[in-house]
Amino acid sequence: MLFEKNEYKGRLAKVKAAMQKKGIDLLISHDPANMNYLTGYDAWSFYYAQCVLVHVN
Repeated sequence: MLFEKNEYKGRLAKVKAAMQKKGIDLLISHDPANMNYLTGYDAWSFYYAQCVLVHVN
């Protein structure tokens, strides 16, 4: 299920706020469910390593 861009922007803003609160500068997520939650991209693959990088700024 795809959401509007504003939904993903809100999710990313919440993640960045949590990162800032915990002093995390860079989040690296390689879990397909987390990548989908943050971006809407279906990253399920057994052939290629994939990840999402989220910088606090």
